[in-house]
Amino acid sequence: MQRNQYDYVPPIPQDQARSQLAVIRAKNKIATLDANFKSLTYPEPDLRDNTPDQGAIPKFRLRLEAESQKPNYDCGLLDRLPVELWHSTLYHLDVQSLMSLAETNRRGTEIVRSLPHVAALAGHAPTLLRSIRALRTGAFFSLHRLAECMTSYKCEVCDDFGAYLYLLTCKRLCRRCFNTDRRFHPLLRKSIEDNMNIPIGVLNSLPHATNFEGVYLPSRRFVESMEIFDLNAVWSAGILQYGSETNLMGAIIDHFNNVAKESYAQSLRSRRPTKNPYLFDLSRNSSSDIQRLLQESGSPRDYYYVRSWLAVVQAPVFNSELNEVNHGRYCKACKGHSRFPVDGSRRFNEQTFRKHLEDCGPIRMGLHPEYDYALRRDAKEA
Repeated sequence: MQRNQYDYVPPIPQDQARSQLAVIRAKNKIATLDANFKSLTYPEPDLRDNTPDQGAIPKFRLRLEAESQKPNYDCGLLDRLPVELWHSTLYHLDVQSLMSLAETNRRGTEIVRSLPHVAALAGHAPTLLRSIRALRTGAFFSLHRLAECMTSYKCEVCDDFGAYLYLLTCKRLCRRCFNTDRRFHPLLRKSIEDNMNIPIGVLNSLPHATNFEGVYLPSRRFVESMEIFDLNAVWSAGILQYGSETNLMGAIIDHFNNVAKESYAQSLRSRRPTKNPYLFDLSRNSSSDIQRLLQESGSPRDYYYVRSWLAVVQAPVFNSELNEVNHGRYCKACKGHSRFPVDGSRRFNEQTFRKHLEDCGPIRMGLHPEYDYALRRDAKEA
């Protein structure tokens, strides 16, 4: 009788498990050489995202999207420069400044649209440009950085196919990483101001955005407008402010403990005592524990469900040679599953799909029948 993949199997040594996996993957690589990518995948799932571009961001049209008209005025000194020179200059300008230049007059729009990457964005991914403009995150990265992200398919955390862009710092990510990696869950301004003594001027210079009030799909949760900040940038600024990461963590823990003690004292004064306050100990908490406290401190309930989506939008991959975009495709055998790596929400291109077949085995009867969760667990890969 064939064993079910969820049946308990006694663990085997890690080295032995890894060697077995290596043999299996080598066989899978040979078995899937002739696999047809398009016949084994499908383009659009019955899946809606919580990203702002799926409903929360207001519908509007950028001047960069409009058909170009003959300009009546020039752009002053900029028009005196050779085309090659202002192309190389504008390429390293931040995206927000480029959008401002495009809105000065028709000639400004013409100049900005003459940049190949801007023309590709306006033609193939206008929603991405609208999201950058609406969230006002374009001031924190250059067109050069955006172009690098748009022409690379790899998630910057795990090298899987990344179908999303984290707009606070312009990083390409896959769905799994921005959902599970707390480094990409933004902090609220209130949490920072309550728990960290970072000067307002420094705080305002860090990557941040104001999300739009609205309903985020598919959860259908109404989220109020909130100012959100990149966690990594805030943490680095805090270390500079306090002198070291240990001092920063100690200050945050002291604040939380003081709040807990004050709350307990108030309950005693009102003759409705609560349990003794839970006090945090620096020796028992890591930096990730403290960051999680900051992320959850003072957050509205609905924010908890959509926090990882507020600064993320879908972003296709550009192929400049073929003049086309790739949104990624979904594995037919993974449809309806949610346990990584057999996950119906994963997207693939041809390169990552072949790696997927090596890891999970060939597709037979619409399934990955040879995938072994227990062996992956013993090899410390799950």
